[in-house]
Amino acid sequence: DYYSIDNLFNGKHSTAKATMYLEKIVDNLILVTGDGHFFYFKFNEFNKELIKLNKIQTNIHELITDIDFLTKSKIGIKGVLVDNDNIIITFPLKRRKDCYSFAIYKSKFNYNFLNFDKIFESKKCVDRRGSNHFGGRIKVLDKDHYIFTTGDFGYKSISQNMANLFGKIIKLNKSSNDTEIISLGHRNPQGLYFNKKKNIILTTEHGPQGGDEINLINLNKNNIKNYGWPEVSYGIDANSKWKNNHLKNGYIEPLKYYVPGIAISEIVKTPKNFFNSDNHYLIASMGGISDGGYQSIHLINLNENLQIAGSEKSIKINDR
Repeated sequence: DYYSIDNLFNGKHSTAKATMYLEKIVDNLILVTGDGHFFYFKFNEFNKELIKLNKIQTNIHELITDIDFLTKSKIGIKGVLVDNDNIIITFPLKRRKDCYSFAIYKSKFNYNFLNFDKIFESKKCVDRRGSNHFGGRIKVLDKDHYIFTTGDFGYKSISQNMANLFGKIIKLNKSSNDTEIISLGHRNPQGLYFNKKKNIILTTEHGPQGGDEINLINLNKNNIKNYGWPEVSYGIDANSKWKNNHLKNGYIEPLKYYVPGIAISEIVKTPKNFFNSDNHYLIASMGGISDGGYQSIHLINLNENLQIAGSEKSIKINDR
């Protein structure tokens, strides 16, 4: 048996029935759609056949009038985070015609009304040329900082440009909104997890023609890490200029890569009681190969040397 969803508002991919994000606040689940609608429902209703969604009013559609944000397209919310009494969203922001930046908005959480304000916008904007390489995942790093991902917005060389924040993993100061680049050479990182105990970041990102990656950023080493895009990739393209070995070309190797690609997505750590272990992670895939990665959840285990141990397991879901 497979789990499936019916259409709910505007999917932010050509094959997506819907685009939604879930966050938990006490006993409620907060549901956010890709086109900026906010709902909540009781956590104990999650297993019911019918769930009553309670609408939360917001000012988001007063702030964003881009027709692509409001309709089925590639433009929409790319990340949602609840941080104490704040809710935060990320998305590509249309600054002017044919020029998109990357923006982060925040509101004090309130079940009656969410009043969003912009807390960050990239200085650069580009014509995205139909690309959906936006990244957008955001997490808490510590009491003073967030971390978030950005994609290359369809411009490969941007990822290696330190003067541009696209194609990077970035630290954002909660008070000053100052940014610091943690790593570069990313194509479209859509999964992000910070392991506070080990002081490492795990990211997942989409490759070009295959070559999806799981990457580890070791924060115990105080330097900016470079993961190589677009100079290196394990993606397969006879006409490409990239090389297929990271380490030999001076870049950091991925923990794991997938050829063919699996349309890799979010990564989360499992509770310790799931496997009597503190080192297991679940990785979502939104599509790809039919013999092991097709719209599945993948399970990996990291050993003490921060390498993947044992064989990977997958559970087929059959839905994005």
